[in-house]
Amino acid sequence: MMLDVISEKSKEKLELAKIGKKLYRRICNEYMSDPDDCPTIVVFPDGDDECNFYGLLYLDEALVRSLQKSALIVTSSEAVAKTAEMFTGKIKEIMKVSQEEIDGLISLYCLSPFEKILFISLSKPEGRTAYRLVGARGLTKEMLVAIGIYFLIPFQYNTERPAYEGDDMSIIKFLGCL
Repeated sequence: MMLDVISEKSKEKLELAKIGKKLYRRICNEYMSDPDDCPTIVVFPDGDDECNFYGLLYLDEALVRSLQKSALIVTSSEAVAKTAEMFTGKIKEIMKVSQEEIDGLISLYCLSPFEKILFISLSKPEGRTAYRLVGARGLTKEMLVAIGIYFLIPFQYNTERPAYEGDDMSIIKFLGCL
């Protein structure tokens, strides 16, 4: 009985990984053909606006410190897609994909990790449990994203916030998510 459940879960993960493989091939074909101009793939897999906000806020500094020229943003979040370019000029492209494709990319990564990809999440890929550290010894989501995901050490708070003067309520809500 237990083996049947494990077998079924494994099949589901493999099917999801096939979807991720299609997305990863598309990314490689479209954006990774020039070895001198390969962007870092930055995936925003959750609907956690606060985590996504900090992922965008510290993206520019993370690229500078890791000597990367650009980032390819992969997201299913409308807020991330609409606001990413307000945070940095180093975005090569924003790929708006389905949540299923993102979950597939995560499943593929769990089967066979690959380089130059970052997941802006405190709970994904599977097994990441940084969300449990929020509040422990004064740790904030901001610190966990900057230090735990981007490895920005020494850490300094980024007090710059993008300016927005439009009337799109989803952008206003996202930028004011704190």
